[in-house]
Amino acid sequence: MLQSHPYGDEFKSICELSNVGGSSHNYRDEPVGNKVIEILLFLFLFGEYNTRSRRRSQWKYDATEEALAKTSNLLNKLDSSDDSNWLVTYMAEEGARNCEEVKKKFEEYLESCKG
Repeated sequence: MLQSHPYGDEFKSICELSNVGGSSHNYRDEPVGNKVIEILLFLFLFGEYNTRSRRRSQWKYDATEEALAKTSNLLNKLDSSDDSNWLVTYMAEEGARNCEEVKKKFEEYLESCKG
């Protein structure tokens, strides 16, 4: 179905971005002072500071933001064909299962189609 739909590649991209593992947190919005205090505290308590989990979490946040933007653009372009509705239903139920924000956008679209 994805291969034959005109926006199949966009659905696939949203699916991949939505299912990036881990929790999301935007560390870029934190004040610099908080970051410095956190690093110093970890260094003092544990002797090391692991930035891997922060990078992974930031990556998840960025992937979620990109998936939301792509979802909004896609939903604005979709027609009301049976294929489009089937794909949106799939994305709401399975394709974006790990990203509640994206799932919600697809569910809202389906509700607007019914009403």
